[in-house]
Amino acid sequence: MGPELVQETDGAIRRIRARMQTTQSRQKIPYWLAPPPTQVAVHNVFHVSMLRKYVHDPSHVLDPEPLQLDESLCYEEVPIEILARETKVLRNRTVDLVKVLWRNHQVEEATWEREDEISAKYAELFAQ
Repeated sequence: MGPELVQETDGAIRRIRARMQTTQSRQKIPYWLAPPPTQVAVHNVFHVSMLRKYVHDPSHVLDPEPLQLDESLCYEEVPIEILARETKVLRNRTVDLVKVLWRNHQVEEATWEREDEISAKYAELFAQ
């Protein structure tokens, strides 16, 4: 039972390696079984020692702005402007949509929202 089990396991490992290599040749993945040809003869210790040391630069440090969170740990999204208008025609009704540019603490993103909901909450956007 011992040698047969070793042979069976060895065969399974070889099949798995062959499948992984064929998969890697078809896809872009960050992990490779074999190193690139330029690094085959380089031992890992020497490869790591050849990497550059990071030199601290104060301009790389970012000062984060504190978020204004409420009791439920949520922040308020603020609409900036309406970018576009569109009318979606469904089977038996039409829906008026507006594309709203939102500001979330540091990030700006635009989403499609129903015009009646946005005009009820943020009437100042439609006054412009």
